[in-house]
Amino acid sequence: MKKRVVEARTYRSYSKRKVGLESVREVLEGSRFTAQSFNIQNSRYIVCQNDRDKVEEIFNSTNLPSYHKVACEEQPFGYVISVHKKERVKNKEVHMMNCGILFQNINLLLNDQGLKSIFLIPGTEKKIGEVIGLRDEYEIDYLIGYGSME
Repeated sequence: MKKRVVEARTYRSYSKRKVGLESVREVLEGSRFTAQSFNIQNSRYIVCQNDRDKVEEIFNSTNLPSYHKVACEEQPFGYVISVHKKERVKNKEVHMMNCGILFQNINLLLNDQGLKSIFLIPGTEKKIGEVIGLRDEYEIDYLIGYGSME
């Protein structure tokens, strides 16, 4: 297990190789079995990879190009955006703990697919929400940028 965790560390730069949407769906399906407090499972996912303009807008809304100096041509191929319905979260601390557990499992599952990822806390939730057309009753928890290293 230690080897898997070390291999699944986060990455900031990716190749241009396309990622099949079916691989991402398989990862998200596997994440449904993640143990969570009270088995609440508030998280829902939005995958953005086929609309390249949206992918670039999301990339530019994160700190990857500014703080981490990731070039546009090395950006993640796509993003999994974790959201929740505002009315369903009763305890924000427990919800965020569950989000951390979910991310780790998604990260490991992506790695099993030969993909790498990075955990991003947006800071620009409103902008990203506009890009993806997020309805008002939902709130963004985090983003997972993913792609291939080859």
